[in-house]
Amino acid sequence: MDQLEQKVDELREEVTRLRAEIERLTDLVSLVTVTKDHLQVQAPPRVRDKLPAWYQSDLSCAFHQGAPGHDIEHCYALKAEIHKLVQA
Repeated sequence: MDQLEQKVDELREEVTRLRAEIERLTDLVSLVTVTKDHLQVQAPPRVRDKLPAWYQSDLSCAFHQGAPGHDIEHCYALKAEIHKLVQA
């Protein structure tokens, strides 16, 4: 019976360790989710094969982390995000 008690104690320690790991990972996932939501809006747009007529390679957008093709004055994603904030 001594071996059985030892095994039970080992399993309890393992369960405690796994619960702590699950809690740590859950915290990390919640941080990544929040970070993902904030960064998702600011991801630079994909550059198309054929660029539109309005595309200006000499301009860059600070909202899109320096992505070329437009400036803040003509950034529809930024305007939409500001509109959401005003509505909230």
